[in-house]
Amino acid sequence: MPQVAQAIPDTRTITVVMRRMFALFDEEERRSFIDDLSLLTGCLPEDMLNLSFRPGCVIFQGDLDAVAVGRLLALYGAMSDDYHSPEVERLQAFLEKHGVSKIAASLELTVHLPQSSAATEQKPLAVLVHGWNGDGNSFGKLPHYLEQLVDCEVAVFPYASSWWKHSPSIYFVARSLDNWTGRKAEAGRKIAFIAHSMGGIVVRRLMLLQGELPGGGFERQVRGITFIASPHNGAVLASLGRQIPGLKSVQLDELSPNSSVLFELNIQWDQWVRSNVPACCKVRSIFGTADAIVSVNDARGLDPAAVPILGAGHSDIVQCASEEDEVVLTVLQFLRHAGFSLLDKAASAH
Repeated sequence: MPQVAQAIPDTRTITVVMRRMFALFDEEERRSFIDDLSLLTGCLPEDMLNLSFRPGCVIFQGDLDAVAVGRLLALYGAMSDDYHSPEVERLQAFLEKHGVSKIAASLELTVHLPQSSAATEQKPLAVLVHGWNGDGNSFGKLPHYLEQLVDCEVAVFPYASSWWKHSPSIYFVARSLDNWTGRKAEAGRKIAFIAHSMGGIVVRRLMLLQGELPGGGFERQVRGITFIASPHNGAVLASLGRQIPGLKSVQLDELSPNSSVLFELNIQWDQWVRSNVPACCKVRSIFGTADAIVSVNDARGLDPAAVPILGAGHSDIVQCASEEDEVVLTVLQFLRHAGFSLLDKAASAH
């Protein structure tokens, strides 16, 4: 069965030394530090384990996602090499705000998740990312069909997103997806993303983050990105949602057509596409002709040959009734063009 992202990843112990007076480092200061570290690393505060603050100026220790810790150390080391990127600037702002003088981490890895078999690790990886107000079940049977028809591992990445529950920013979700994918991105492993609705914005943010890392992370392993009914210039629903009294959602604000976050993302994404598509990565779009949330022009993005699914609405476009559904066949075609191998049953039909 397709895998769903699990809550407790393998961890490493991180130590952060701050030039602060311990006696004045109160609960509010601690919450501020944890919140900022959470945003910087893409780790929810509740997923940080064994947290402690002790004297010696102020020394923080905690067990965080091992991939997030590794990336943070790489960025911290890059600062001394005069490496410039928005990621380094975010880290620099964090260090200055909290008076950080040193970041270190243990070499020891604490394993929480069962290890994948070598055979699974050698297969390409197809990652499905759901949209706003969705969850791990939003794709219906699509993950199952892909698993039966493509020679790859299929995994669904769920994240918090709804009208009323806490919904972290798109940047934070992209960072969390970065952590999770990094745990599966063995060297040379092909990766493809299939993103529905807001999931497409998350994936675009992820790829830009990858390009900002020293060495590029797993960016060059991503061979294909498929956007399904994904808003490139904002969604009508977000504008309507902002008018509901008492409704507050960071994700809704960022989805609005007037969002400065989306405006900046689009400028950077245009540059990324010019540098990487189609030579390094195939980027394609699918849209429904009956979508009342995301317009045709919005969902096409930068794909001049975007594929329409006749009569499909915004949500039901990924709720496939059979493996012969047009959206399944289209995704199969896109995966094949990205270098994934179809299994015998699918290959004989295509």
